[in-house]
Amino acid sequence: MLNRNNKGEVCYGVDDNGDGLGLTIGTKILIDVKERIKILVNPAILPKVIDVKTDDGKACIRVTAEGTSIPYSCDGRYFIRNCASDDKIDQEVLIQMVESNVAIKDKDATEKLSYIDRGTLGMATAGSGDVLSGIITGLLGYIENEYDATVAAAYINGLAREPRSKKNGRNIYDFF
Repeated sequence: MLNRNNKGEVCYGVDDNGDGLGLTIGTKILIDVKERIKILVNPAILPKVIDVKTDDGKACIRVTAEGTSIPYSCDGRYFIRNCASDDKIDQEVLIQMVESNVAIKDKDATEKLSYIDRGTLGMATAGSGDVLSGIITGLLGYIENEYDATVAAAYINGLAREPRSKKNGRNIYDFF
């Protein structure tokens, strides 16, 4: 879920219909769940693990987490959430995620997801987000769909930051 949405929630002790199955939950169980997640997930996350009651009054465990350091692995394997299942990430998608570390999801949380395969690690500097925001704003005057404008802007910003081409020895930032 973190690889697709940068946040996730899992409830243990609830069936597919949302009905509580009823768990016996103590402090030790909550600590064990939290510690197990911290061991299995890499890069490390800080999950929030709490006991809650379902609508029918049965105890369950709710785990929530957020993170933007994609890709995340669980027990050394990489997955991405797809509806109600987890799909193993193929090598090509994983490479794109590692190289770009950029995932863009549309605001309506539909299946629309883009990975931008342009840019360098040097983009993780002060001001890069400001530049990207400016490109997005400029493109919104030409591209009506916010999602498409954001994807295009991320691609343009990444492409502009790539090493200078051998052909002319310049990139777009040489002109600013």
